[in-house]
Amino acid sequence: GGGGGGGSGGDDLPPLVKQADKVTAPPPEPKFANDIERFKHAVKGEPDNAHLHHALAFALANVEKRYKDALPSYKRAIELEPTNAAFRVDHGVALAAVGRREDAIAEHREAVRLCENGTATGDADVTVVLVNALIELGNAYSGTGGDGDVEATKYYERCLAVDKDNEVCVYNLAGLHRRTGDCTKAASMYKRLIQLEGGEAAAKADTMCRLGEALRAADIEDGTSGNEHAAVAALRKAIDKDAKHVDARQLLAAMLEARGDADAALEQYRAALDAAKKADASDAAAIVPLQTSIGNLLLDRGEVSDAIDALHAAVALAKKCALSAAGGESAVHAASAHVSLACALKEGGAGDAARAEFDAAVDALRAVRTTEEHVAAARDEQLAVAEANFGHLLDDYGEQTAAIEHYRAALKLDPGNGTTLNKLGACLIATGDVDGGMAAFTEGLAVSPDDALLHYNLAAAYAEHHQDLAKALEHCQAACDADPNFAEGKHMLGVLQQYM
Repeated sequence: GGGGGGGSGGDDLPPLVKQADKVTAPPPEPKFANDIERFKHAVKGEPDNAHLHHALAFALANVEKRYKDALPSYKRAIELEPTNAAFRVDHGVALAAVGRREDAIAEHREAVRLCENGTATGDADVTVVLVNALIELGNAYSGTGGDGDVEATKYYERCLAVDKDNEVCVYNLAGLHRRTGDCTKAASMYKRLIQLEGGEAAAKADTMCRLGEALRAADIEDGTSGNEHAAVAALRKAIDKDAKHVDARQLLAAMLEARGDADAALEQYRAALDAAKKADASDAAAIVPLQTSIGNLLLDRGEVSDAIDALHAAVALAKKCALSAAGGESAVHAASAHVSLACALKEGGAGDAARAEFDAAVDALRAVRTTEEHVAAARDEQLAVAEANFGHLLDDYGEQTAAIEHYRAALKLDPGNGTTLNKLGACLIATGDVDGGMAAFTEGLAVSPDDALLHYNLAAAYAEHHQDLAKALEHCQAACDADPNFAEGKHMLGVLQQYM
């Protein structure tokens, strides 16, 4: 047989890149199958038999995963039969497995050239070999960013021009579109894959989950909710097919939470957590994010004590499994648990404990180094939350100078956040920097023109520090227009109107 490589998509869902199908003909002497010592003996007896060298290499690589040990035998097979495209595909897969990406690409390109110009030899179906070579080339470039992802797309599309119903290629191209942020195209490809799998009734749970995730991401990307119903339906179908599908339940929970259906969301998070624990109770990378989500949802519902318990459990498991030391996404999950626990402790009045957790979270997140865009985005999002909330805690402690530093750090990661700008502005004014505080309020209003608190604080600053009652009245009126039930705003408005 011949094969294909592939990598993972770098998230919690099934891999975005699948292996290509095995393509070359079986070894000429099946009695030696998977028996490396016998293949070695056979090669000694027939040292110029290219197929025996290939069979030995294939067994080393694919049975025992000894890719490096397989390379000399692959090389010898190709020396004996340089026009065998299937040999080159398998050699390329082994080269990629040991990190020799450029050499792997060269082998796959040569396989494509041999197939397309009609000079490929060997027993394998030339079309199948060509398809696999194109998939492997796509896999080699996929996820490398920029021009590399463009090249990957071209190779996958060339593959589909040869074999329009190739499920592996459709899956990989869908994953590439998802990873590069073209969620609408990703959803379209997953719909195509569902049809290839026999329609929704026969489609795999993973495929339905991927479709739901892509549709949800497309709405987030566009700032709309046009795909919400279809996304929820796809995720529910995935769960119907596999009640223990952790990813589908987790995604559905997040959508239900965003929709405001906290009870249903909590039910799905807990079901996902139970499934994850049953699958592997020590899988901290899967369990910690779920426990964190449950804790956050309980905190939003005002169940502070239960939230703290859930988040303590998440932090404890992350520490037990040394999740931070794993780096990348795992480290972000661990730090996120610390952030959420700190926020819950702060809400529960345990300021000193919250401060220690914020310290741990900020340090951990700042230490995360990654080249994966989605991991970097998650890290920065959590770090912005940690910095902003840490600033708020320090502000409450009367440590405004330190708070300002954290607010500014948060705004570097999440510029234009109205809540953080509002807190920064108030903190700056409290430390005597009135102009800086008013500038922060104004910056926030440029992004959130209907933020009642920003208008109110700016009105107060104009009245108290500049005696500009006209400007104060203008912003106070805007605050009351934005929130007709804003009692403090109405009181200030009455006072200003009386003075005017």
